[in-house]
Amino acid sequence: IMRYFNTYGPVNEKEHYIVPRRELLDMLTEQVSAGSYFTVFAPRQMGKTTLLRQLTERLQAQSNYLVVVLNFQDYADWETPDFLLDIGAEIGEKIIEYLAAGAHAQRGAVQELATQSRFDRYGGLRAFLKRFHKLAPEIRLVLIIDEFDGTPPRAISSLLQTLRKLYLEAEPPRSLHSAVLVGLRNIAALNLGQSSPFNIARQLNLPGFSEDEVDALLAPVSYPHLTLPTTAPVLVPVVAVPLKNKHR
Repeated sequence: IMRYFNTYGPVNEKEHYIVPRRELLDMLTEQVSAGSYFTVFAPRQMGKTTLLRQLTERLQAQSNYLVVVLNFQDYADWETPDFLLDIGAEIGEKIIEYLAAGAHAQRGAVQELATQSRFDRYGGLRAFLKRFHKLAPEIRLVLIIDEFDGTPPRAISSLLQTLRKLYLEAEPPRSLHSAVLVGLRNIAALNLGQSSPFNIARQLNLPGFSEDEVDALLAPVSYPHLTLPTTAPVLVPVVAVPLKNKHR
């Protein structure tokens, strides 16, 4: 298959030319493995969706990881109860699908739990995740939320508080092993009219494409007569913000 440059939507290695951000992918994988909750933000067309797909595939290759990927792009105008009900139901459905695919012994119990849970409230989602963890403690549940900027404005603070409670409730393994929030803005720095629901300890700034990465992308196979400029294009960096528990 002849590869080509794709500038519309997600890309994949088999069909398109890409910059393999292996170091970045390794760093994100390490953060998830350690049970971190963190945010990733960057402008559009910076490869966030492709990176999330690669991260999901890498984690799902391990038998004890259950990765639930949500996209909040269309939720901005939703009422909070409807928003919570929809994402709660989707989380429940994806967990049940995972258990059914592996013929897990607790799939029936988890399905009943999902049916009885009150997902239209923050406490209902948190209670469901904690009870699921008791039924299947060997599973590391990872929640990846793309387009987090689409969260209904009235729901942002309380949703972050819910995630923070899940993080602080116990040492790993937690009922929600790791959470990755992805958007266009620095979610941790949002002005919510109060102290941040995320207790941020440090911020790691990741560089954009290096000159070597750009050189590898524009390889002689694609452009045999192209001479690259001495200075690589300057791109807005991706930023990962890990969450650290001060109460340890």
